[in-house]
Amino acid sequence: MEDKIHITVDKDWGSTGIWVKGCRTWGNAKYQDFPIPDWLIKRFEYWSDRYDSHISKGCEFEEEEWQLLEAYKLSLAMDLRRVLDDRFVVYSWDNELDERREVFAYA
Repeated sequence: MEDKIHITVDKDWGSTGIWVKGCRTWGNAKYQDFPIPDWLIKRFEYWSDRYDSHISKGCEFEEEEWQLLEAYKLSLAMDLRRVLDDRFVVYSWDNELDERREVFAYA
């Protein structure tokens, strides 16, 4: 039985937004660690820049803006699921439920 690589899409200041499960903990990963196309990396970078620039100013997100960032995160996770093969399990962190939710992509 082949071991799966578990990836969570979530944002923390200064992170890529891609977290991979190690032996005991989750760690931030580099885009180059995975076969991710450039167009998707650019989408992750846009999301990361938007989040980081807001946080670096010490600003709180308005509820509507936070909801938009969360929707964008889910779309990133869905696209990531679509481009990675079956060796990967992709999750999106659900802030309301405070847990990872597996993401499925449909062709």
